[in-house]
Amino acid sequence: MTVIPHEEMLLGDNVERIIAGYDVILDGTDTFETRYLLNDAAVAAGIPVVHASVFRFEGQLTTFVPYEGPCYRCLYPTPPPPELAPGCSVAGVLGVVPGILGLLQANEVLKLLLGIGTTLAGRLLLFDALETEFTELTLRRDPACPVCSDEARARRDRGEAPATAAFPAGAPFVLGGAGFGGPASLGGSPEASA
Repeated sequence: MTVIPHEEMLLGDNVERIIAGYDVILDGTDTFETRYLLNDAAVAAGIPVVHASVFRFEGQLTTFVPYEGPCYRCLYPTPPPPELAPGCSVAGVLGVVPGILGLLQANEVLKLLLGIGTTLAGRLLLFDALETEFTELTLRRDPACPVCSDEARARRDRGEAPATAAFPAGAPFVLGGAGFGGPASLGGSPEASA
């Protein structure tokens, strides 16, 4: 395994160059703009993304494998209003939560690279550090997703770029108790198991 650092900001004009040639992307980005940008480029390139994010005492983890499950835009069609999703510098994060989620991300990356086990593709793992509880939600692809739907894939195959913006207009973004998108953002009530 080789880790190659990139000392530049991920932007629309460099994202394809930066992710080219990688087998998997480990996403620990901290802005919605960057998450959407990375998602869209990774789907177009066919590269899986192991995503984790944290908020105060909670975290979430999933693996986005292009066309085998949902992508980030399926899970979160639109970003939350800034006042409902303060950054970590404002809301704070319990220091061990990023470490716990990072270890789980590394496990997902190894499963993808080695072709072993069952990844979190199509599942969202929620972690509550205060209760030391994990909850798993089943995720579904959005058949109208502007990035990974069958129509978006067909447009891409024809050489047409899907029409997406970092902050797409459309359906409202609903926050759940963890500060992340709740069931309404998933297009229905996902199945949950402890």
